[in-house]
Amino acid sequence: MSELIAKMKSQKILETAKISPSFISPLFLVPKSDGTMRPIFNLKALNEFVLVDQFHLINMYRIPTFLQAKDWLCKIDLSQAYFHLAISQGHRRFLRLIYEHELLEMTCLPFGLSTAPKTFSILTNWIAQILREKNVRIVAYLDDYLIAHQSARVLQEHVTLTISTLQYLGWQINFEKSVLIPQKSVTYLGIVWDPWDNRKVLPENKCVTNVKKVSEVLEQKSVTIKDLQRVAGLLSFASFAVPRGRLNHRRLVMFLNSLPQNLTNDLYVMPQPVREELS
Repeated sequence: MSELIAKMKSQKILETAKISPSFISPLFLVPKSDGTMRPIFNLKALNEFVLVDQFHLINMYRIPTFLQAKDWLCKIDLSQAYFHLAISQGHRRFLRLIYEHELLEMTCLPFGLSTAPKTFSILTNWIAQILREKNVRIVAYLDDYLIAHQSARVLQEHVTLTISTLQYLGWQINFEKSVLIPQKSVTYLGIVWDPWDNRKVLPENKCVTNVKKVSEVLEQKSVTIKDLQRVAGLLSFASFAVPRGRLNHRRLVMFLNSLPQNLTNDLYVMPQPVREELS
């Protein structure tokens, strides 16, 4: 944590704050898919006072209507995406933390703020619309852009245009996670999309994770509702890419629906039919 705090201070993401009335929240780390750690504010208490307008992010169900047969694909990932958006001086006192007796405040949009996804998506969707007006076929999910075209050569030109536009506007691009050379298949929103064979499949790492989580549950004589909900969520997501996937865990869902949802840490014995279905 000390190393991360020092890095965030050097990047001006965190600054020392003057002693004044403050809203203090804890900061913690969660692992990212690339193995690095992402700082998250536990802003649950602050979010109780924040009004959030309803909005909808795109999801994997929209991608099939975006893609065309034999599309070439690229994707662009933004680096430290939320940290590109500055917080006004007057609001930073609500985004403070204490680390080793030092009062610090966030200078930019933190993960964990309930309004952050909408605020960020408004901006990235605005950029996507600018590019669409230049005939770029593009869709945005927070900090991930998916670009498609029937011609690999034209797609490469559109990728170059997108990168130059983003960099002109001050965005930093995560070149390691981006796919900048046209491909016949690309992983986006946790699904491998292949418009050449009209296929969508789970990435291998997700398959391994699902098998591991299901096995862990089956090894236990009794499990918590929270663990079962986690497994049901993984299998529900997987069912999008697995033919008749929902049939593989419907007994689990029925069992979950029969349990009291407010006692997520209580232990329950899974019925044998549920175990057989998951085996």
